[in-house]
Amino acid sequence: MPQLDFFTYFSQFFWFSFVFLFLYFRLVTIYLPKITRNLKIRKGFKDQDNQRIIHLNLIRNEEKNIYVNFEKSCVQWTQRKTQHHLNVVKHIGKNLFLSLNSSDSSLVSANTIYLKSVFDLKTVSYGL
Repeated sequence: MPQLDFFTYFSQFFWFSFVFLFLYFRLVTIYLPKITRNLKIRKGFKDQDNQRIIHLNLIRNEEKNIYVNFEKSCVQWTQRKTQHHLNVVKHIGKNLFLSLNSSDSSLVSANTIYLKSVFDLKTVSYGL
């Protein structure tokens, strides 16, 4: 039986040691430095990606705040303008009602009062 032959032990041990040491040193000198370098590069990319994600989240939050503030200002502006137009309509309606109920109820005088009240509101609103 060749497994139990004492003359083959040394050659088996020699070739096993030679191949093992060759592969070990090759792994330690060539492959492990490449693997560690790639891992460091990947970690650097991961850190950069994390920083980009944080930066993009900050920008997204800032854009969201700007949009919310813009919406609020648009709503406030619309409310102010609506209230102003309601006041104009009330004022014009009151003046027309008073002019039509007066003794001089011609359409020319009502139109004159209407235009005068619109001009008065315009000068008050826009500072003309």
